[in-house]
Amino acid sequence: MRGELTNYAFISQIGVGAFAVVYQAVHRPTGTRVAIKAMQKLSSNISRLHAEISVLKTVKHENITRLSEVIETETHVYLVLEYMQGGELFDAIVTQGGYSESQAVAVTRNILKALSYLHTRGIIHRDLKPENLLLVDSNNLVDVKLTDFGMATMLKESCRLTFSKAGTLQYVAPEVICSDSGYSFAVDM
Repeated sequence: MRGELTNYAFISQIGVGAFAVVYQAVHRPTGTRVAIKAMQKLSSNISRLHAEISVLKTVKHENITRLSEVIETETHVYLVLEYMQGGELFDAIVTQGGYSESQAVAVTRNILKALSYLHTRGIIHRDLKPENLLLVDSNNLVDVKLTDFGMATMLKESCRLTFSKAGTLQYVAPEVICSDSGYSFAVDM
């Protein structure tokens, strides 16, 4: 999945996280709009970068953003992802002032389908929050996809628990912070 960064024309910055910057770009040969997540390679985050790439290469689901390419330079790793025109679910909720019950049910169903898919494959997202739920299209307020697998972890068959502290503090499950006996998939709920 290696490619050339020169194949992409960067349009604008569309997001900033603790460990990455996300850009809207166009794949020059095809004209396809993409999102490119740029992450600096630091000795402190190399294993986290490889873990995120490993998870993204593993998952293929209608409610999870697709990884199409990984580009690595000496200083950065770039993840070329499916572009979500509708932006963050959080922004849509604020703009609209809320969701109807039927919209909330549809959004929740899509999120739970993605989580069920991940959990049956031994993957915990660990950073589920409105900012990591993206709308495919601004005209459809329920077609949502889960993104940002920077905190995700894959559990081994032999041990369905993990002990590391990960997630966004305002959204993290109490078990992640308080449990000395480990936690599992329930933290995504």
